[in-house]
Amino acid sequence: MILSSEVPVAAGSKRLCFVHPDDPNLMVKVSRPDATPEDLRRKATSLRRRLLPASYLDEQRRELQAYRRLQARHGDIAWQHIPEFIGRVETDLGVGIVTRFIRNADGSAGINLTRFFPDGYAGEVDEAVRVLTDFVLALRLVPRDFKAYNVVIARLPDGRPHAWFVDGFGGSQFLPLADWNRAYGERMSRRRIDRFRANLENRVKNPDSQRLYPLTRDV
Repeated sequence: MILSSEVPVAAGSKRLCFVHPDDPNLMVKVSRPDATPEDLRRKATSLRRRLLPASYLDEQRRELQAYRRLQARHGDIAWQHIPEFIGRVETDLGVGIVTRFIRNADGSAGINLTRFFPDGYAGEVDEAVRVLTDFVLALRLVPRDFKAYNVVIARLPDGRPHAWFVDGFGGSQFLPLADWNRAYGERMSRRRIDRFRANLENRVKNPDSQRLYPLTRDV
C-alpha cells in the first residue's frame, strides 16, 4: 500500500493516520519516520526506558498485540468504544494498522475531545465520556495513555454523542496482569480513569495551556 503520496488525516507525536486509499470508512495508522523504536529509546528521558529493548518501544507492535488480545478476550464487545481492528498491512511507510474510521452519522469525521475545551464539555458529551470510562472498567483495561487527545466524539444516527478510545489503550505493563487477576485489573483501571478525569478537569481550568489535536485536513 502506497501512503507516502497521501496527506495524513491526523498526526500525533509518534504516528500518522491516513484514510485507507481504497475505503474511506477505514483508517491506516503508521509510525512517524522520526519515531522508530530506536529513536524513541534514544530520546527517552528515563534510564529505564533507555535500557529497554527497542522492540518494547515499538508502538505498532504493542498496539497490534493489544488489538489481538482485545479481540480474543472480548470479541465484538471490544469494538463498542474502540475502533474495530481490521488487520495489519504492509505500506511504503512501514507496518500499518487498519481500523474503522470513526465518523459521525452524516459521514463527517468525528471530533477529538480536546476540541471541546474550554466550551461545550458538559451535558451529553460528559455522559458519553462517563459511558466510555464505564467500558474501560468493565473490560479491565489499563491504558498506557488515557488522555483527552486519544478520545474522539462522534454523533450517532439519533444525534447522541458517542465516545471512542482511538489510541493508547494498550497496557503499559510488560505482563498483562490485569487480564489475569480481576481485582488487580479493576484497581488499575480505576486508577487510570481517575487520572483521566483529573486531566479533563485540568483542561477545563487551564484550556490555554493544553495542546489541541485537530484533524490535519477535512475528510
